[in-house]
Amino acid sequence: RRAGDTFFVGATTNEEARVIDLSLDFLPEGKMYTATIYADASDADYKKNPTACRILKRQNLSSKDVISIRMVSGGGQAIVLKTLSPEK
Repeated sequence: RRAGDTFFVGATTNEEARVIDLSLDFLPEGKMYTATIYADASDADYKKNPTACRILKRQNLSSKDVISIRMVSGGGQAIVLKTLSPEK
């Protein structure tokens, strides 16, 4: 999803933990972004600890970067990408 220069990414998984590499090639070239990542905590579990999460920040991302999305069993991740600089 997108709202202006802000992009929203969501991912979920079933009972299998998994890692997905997300290419940011959908971002406009020439712009830099900051990502706020809402990820599963290492002790998250969909039965025993379903609300355990951590919030991470990544700076200076561009359309050339890749983010690894790590999800625990029954977990997911949400990412908000906001522009840092105007188009060159």
